[in-house]
Amino acid sequence: MSGLVESTADARSKTIGGNFRVRAWVRWDASGTIDKKRNVSSIAHNSTGEFTINFTTNMKDALYAVVGMSTDDRFLTVHGNAPTKSYIRVQTTHYNGNRYNELYNSLVVFE
Repeated sequence: MSGLVESTADARSKTIGGNFRVRAWVRWDASGTIDKKRNVSSIAHNSTGEFTINFTTNMKDALYAVVGMSTDDRFLTVHGNAPTKSYIRVQTTHYNGNRYNELYNSLVVFE
């Protein structure tokens, strides 16, 4: 199908509409342990519900798009300052405003 992203066995991705590529993706647990990844070297668990995702290869600049999600009525947002070329900080927050460590979290970076 046209416009879909596929990851190949050697971790290259196809373009989306000829313009953007998936440059990184990761799925991790409540402690920051990585389940699966691409172009993510590590995740630091900074505090409750707060993580730093470090890229293996830097982005071209800090103007990339990020899509993320978490489980159990939590949402994933950018934490603190804007993303950098080498990492992004995110947090999992409940609609009540509290941060929680969630069992499943995932993030995709488009550039």
